[in-house]
Amino acid sequence: GIPVAPGALPHYDGQYLRDGYYGISHGWSLVNASMQQSFRDSVSWMFHHARDDGIFPLSCHINGRCYIAENCDGSVHPTDTGCQDLDSAPFATLTAYHIWRSCASTSQRNTWYDQWGQLLDKSLNATTKMPGTTAVWSNASRPMVGYGFQDNEVKSGIVLFSNVLYWNASLGLAEMATQRGDHSMSQRLVANAASLRAYVSKQLWNEQTGVI
Repeated sequence: GIPVAPGALPHYDGQYLRDGYYGISHGWSLVNASMQQSFRDSVSWMFHHARDDGIFPLSCHINGRCYIAENCDGSVHPTDTGCQDLDSAPFATLTAYHIWRSCASTSQRNTWYDQWGQLLDKSLNATTKMPGTTAVWSNASRPMVGYGFQDNEVKSGIVLFSNVLYWNASLGLAEMATQRGDHSMSQRLVANAASLRAYVSKQLWNEQTGVI
């Protein structure tokens, strides 16, 4: 969907989780039912490429290759849990949440949740946290921070954008779980989100200036 000059090579040759989320969530109401189904199909295609530990690729391409993170190749490190983008699980969850909210009936919502709810939860759980906390964390010894709005800029520690994104995604999945009657998952996600908010606020809030 990215315009290119006549005869020019397209810059994108696949699907990216982050860009897919923005395109689908903002473009959903602008397209017809057939394109909305294409959105669902493309998301399901990406979700089927999740790693065994639940980590989603940041992108999958028309040549069949998927990439787990900007700083490592999923085909080279297929089981390396340190190889991930911190934002992939939240962007995947928020995309699924948007499609879930757009379902025409409770039955359709249940089907969508039953298909992907457990995998989304697994992926959020597998996202790297600072030891002993619920805060999403990029290890300084091998930074694997998410794309955010800075793409390839290497950052380490507790990154605000990644944590806000994760908090928001946790509450979205909790809402999906509640509607399905999966109250144990919902309660756990809400509790984790509250703990995350409290911890990040404590670490990053500047009382003197009144800003994060």
